[in-house]
Amino acid sequence: DSTAGVECSGHAPGSMRVSFKTVGCRLNQAETARMAAQFEAAGLEIVPFELPADIVVIQTCAVTARAEKDGIRLARAAARQSRKSLVVMVGCSAEVSGSRLKEEACADLVLDQTAKENLAGIILQHLGMPAPPCRTFRFHVSRPNAHC
Repeated sequence: DSTAGVECSGHAPGSMRVSFKTVGCRLNQAETARMAAQFEAAGLEIVPFELPADIVVIQTCAVTARAEKDGIRLARAAARQSRKSLVVMVGCSAEVSGSRLKEEACADLVLDQTAKENLAGIILQHLGMPAPPCRTFRFHVSRPNAHC
């Protein structure tokens, strides 16, 4: 599919909520902080991963099979928690195993490494909201499967 059906929870664009979960190393943690700053600069509220959010970003890791499975597990949990949330996977696993993650993780978007540089802009454009121009990137869009 080239699009994903997304319903936000009725918040005005300025009050949309975004949560992040990071799998992996300190570099991933630093990148997650930079991505969160992009969303804050765009006027979105950052909330803890455990709380409901309009957008859920999973920063993935491909160093070990366990780390990759953790990313998949977290994305599935986010998709189950709220069918209205846009679940996004980005990072090493998304880069290396994007098409497989599309099927296994129940994520709406699986984005490559280049997306991190303008993640807020990419996601806001995906949601049909005004955003600055973004770089070229690859993405996979999936519909939730029966196992989600």
